[in-house]
Amino acid sequence: MNRRQAIRLVTVSGAGLFLLRCSGTNARTFPVKLNGASAERGHRLREAGTGKPSRIEHEGVIIVGGGVAGLSAAGALKEGGVDDLLVLELEDEVGGNARSGANAHGRFPLGAHYLPVPETSDDRLIAFLGSCGSIIGRTQEGLPVYNEEHLCGDPHERLFHRGQWRSGIRPRSGLSAADEAQFDRFERMVEDLRQVKGEDGRWAFAIPVDASSTSEDTEALRRLDDISFSDWLAQLGFSAPALLWYLDYSCMDDLGAPAQQVSAWAGLHYFAARRGYGANAEQGSVLTWPEGNDFLVNALKRPVKDHTRTAALVRSVRSSGETVEVDVEHMDTGEMVRYTARHVVLSVPQFIASRILGPVGERRAAGLEYAPWVVVNLTLERPPEERGGEPMAWDNVLFGSKSLGYVNASHQRLDHPRSVILTHYRALTGRTPRLARELVAGVEIAQWVDDAVAELEQVHPDIRDRILEAEVAIWGHGMIVPIPGFIHGGVRRELQRPIGGRIHFAHSDLSGMSLFEEAFHHGSRVAQEILSGWPA
Repeated sequence: MNRRQAIRLVTVSGAGLFLLRCSGTNARTFPVKLNGASAERGHRLREAGTGKPSRIEHEGVIIVGGGVAGLSAAGALKEGGVDDLLVLELEDEVGGNARSGANAHGRFPLGAHYLPVPETSDDRLIAFLGSCGSIIGRTQEGLPVYNEEHLCGDPHERLFHRGQWRSGIRPRSGLSAADEAQFDRFERMVEDLRQVKGEDGRWAFAIPVDASSTSEDTEALRRLDDISFSDWLAQLGFSAPALLWYLDYSCMDDLGAPAQQVSAWAGLHYFAARRGYGANAEQGSVLTWPEGNDFLVNALKRPVKDHTRTAALVRSVRSSGETVEVDVEHMDTGEMVRYTARHVVLSVPQFIASRILGPVGERRAAGLEYAPWVVVNLTLERPPEERGGEPMAWDNVLFGSKSLGYVNASHQRLDHPRSVILTHYRALTGRTPRLARELVAGVEIAQWVDDAVAELEQVHPDIRDRILEAEVAIWGHGMIVPIPGFIHGGVRRELQRPIGGRIHFAHSDLSGMSLFEEAFHHGSRVAQEILSGWPA
């Protein structure tokens, strides 16, 4: 029996989906759960509504979308004195692609899983991290002191390269002198770019993107947004295969697409925009939790829990004089309700905003691209066999792989469980985003598990025999891709402008990068936009 026959999907009446695993004459099953964004609910926007609203309700502010941006906006508004607000979320849980899963063995991320230590000048984000216990104090010099349990513990990352695990993700073994020289030249260039400030006093590459310099003396750097990262690398003579793989990996990790698809400015931003550190956290440190960024989501949602409705499909948003009308189909009851509000915040991707705004939003998503992702969590009864080299780290990457490797979701746990949960990430690249989504729709859940296991068998030969259960999260529109011309081409800023002073936009789309910091920034930005004129 070959592997394709040994791993196949079977339906068990009343018990859901299972994988059949065979070993010799013995066989046993393990459960496979599907999670992530609900394509069925999202695609209902393409269909006609269920009828006229049965009643009308009034709110001061309605926030459409309960991801990081929406929750950030809600929290800032409530902090600013706005109590009549409502967050409407399509899924059964808020959090967007930062949500997590859980089973009897622990918690694990379904998507975003870490936050780099921010710059000390990012006052609002620093304050938020203090409120959720990730920052526990400050030194006399004002440097934040981070909670050691939230800082990623050692070993931090490793790379399987040339037959064994090696410390760090940057390839360092078996390189020619010429290839090593290219790595050194790129790293020196990045360090120089990290130090560039414009005459306006802003960094050339900053987080959030909106804080980047716009002065005339940094215009040449902004023009790098007009070409692809791969073209720029070729122009400068970067051709070492190991370096190009490393840069592709880095782009897919943060931007959802390889160097060929993202702009040179965006690709360099990944390396040149991080400067955060703390009293006990050196530059490059990251915060992470077993559940990933859902830890941060839980902190964001607590203050607005009583102002949130899930399973709410927003069908239309339109201005109506001094108010905005929002028609909502509540999926749990089947009821259609019309809400009116003084202000509405659309904290959803632009392709969704364009649909619910009707003719007003017709062109909002024109030319934008979104990367699909598949995340497979494997719960193992005990850590798998190793192929030699460095011990298992938090982040574990296979050189030359089509995936981004896996994160050890049990890495931060202090109770040292016998079982371990590995979170395998794959951005579907090498085809247009639309074709990739069609591929996702046509692949059975078992195949995604099988593909992840087959890859990990190369480095953990016994992994298949240690699986207790699996959970698959599919994100058909996982993150926006910063294609050439989007970040500094004018469209992005235009998409941030409110409509009629009452319909506002807050989403990481508006930065061209699906990062927690960007979503948090846009939520805070829109809250201040509304509060500055409240209660008009």
